[in-house]
Amino acid sequence: MFENQHNKIIWTYGLGAIALVTVAVAVLNSSCLFDTKYTLCEKTSLACPVGWACTADQTGCTPDDCGNGVVDKGEECDDGDKFDGNECDSNCTKPRCGNGIVAQGEECDDGNLVDGDGCDSNCTPTGCHNGITTGYEECDDGNIDNEDDCVGNCVRAECGDLFVRSKTADPVKMENCDDGNTVTEECYSRDAGMCQVCDASCKTILRAAFFCGDGKVHSPDEKCDDGNNDQCGTCSRDCQEITSDYATGSIEIQIFNKIRDGLLFILDDGINPSLTFEFDEFGGVTSPHVRIAIGSTDFGTAENIKTAINSSPHTTILIKASHVGSSSIVFLKHVLRTERGNRDIVVSLDDGGLAVSGMAGGKGGNCLGGIVCKSDDDCSSNKCNNGTCSCESDDDCAIGTKCNNGGCL
Repeated sequence: MFENQHNKIIWTYGLGAIALVTVAVAVLNSSCLFDTKYTLCEKTSLACPVGWACTADQTGCTPDDCGNGVVDKGEECDDGDKFDGNECDSNCTKPRCGNGIVAQGEECDDGNLVDGDGCDSNCTPTGCHNGITTGYEECDDGNIDNEDDCVGNCVRAECGDLFVRSKTADPVKMENCDDGNTVTEECYSRDAGMCQVCDASCKTILRAAFFCGDGKVHSPDEKCDDGNNDQCGTCSRDCQEITSDYATGSIEIQIFNKIRDGLLFILDDGINPSLTFEFDEFGGVTSPHVRIAIGSTDFGTAENIKTAINSSPHTTILIKASHVGSSSIVFLKHVLRTERGNRDIVVSLDDGGLAVSGMAGGKGGNCLGGIVCKSDDDCSSNKCNNGTCSCESDDDCAIGTKCNNGGCL
């Protein structure tokens, strides 16, 4: 369709437009044909003949009187030229964002002030950091500064986002740290004292440090903690290694026919008096030796060794024996986790029939009286009372002190 007002004709976009324009031109110019040269509207592919121009929305054509120096109907201005960037742009509109002309300072201009359509109302491409909040954005302050109220991919800053919000105008929201969470962490030190942490509101605070030797295992910094920083107990001085284990050893019937009457071995648990065991064939063993009957086989003799050690009536020795199947080996294990159990097994009158492996591998159980402890396994006396090792004998006390009523004086 077209409109003839004061010799102005507006062509509209549609399948019937060309036919109507042809009739209009024929009527106006008394001509049957018009020039086939045209101007193509880029956005809609509408073709406007010579002397005609695309309308601002590019859905129609209008006589191109722009640039004749006269402000015609539909023009905002007309300075008589077709130059942009002066007082009147080449489409006879005043220079501004949204007039369809990309002027200095503009990155784009699609002829409207609609946001989110590819070119926003400030004539910058739609996207994060252009100052216009569109689409998925929670905010858009037009910068890439991650210390203000809008950070990252245009999301609102908050405590726990790993960005330190130090440039906000709101003093309540001001941050001086951000460790990626809203938890006031414990702080850890090798020694007692104070340390600095980032609290639940992203403010830096001082708090008492947890430390190696406080009796609590602080993972992942520690693997153990026996409550002291001494080189004793169930945990190493730096809280990185568990130092608690049972001493183990073995006795093997190596050459059966060389196990003879009167053969001796001595077991020492490191705490109680040692105990001597004697192999006997004719029943002549007397106290304090513990009798072991010589069996008719390796297995039988090994079983007799186990029975003698585990059921000795003479004293309470802190070593237990085990024997499995038809093996000729007796395995020994200390009852307590302590380095005091690391003792040699002494053999006498042996002609090579017996092979022994001394008690070894025991750890811990070596803190003397008065040292801080967490369990009985820390202490030489195997007694941790109210967080402190007590003593059972002078052996549980430091050199120069004696055990008196459980305490070293």
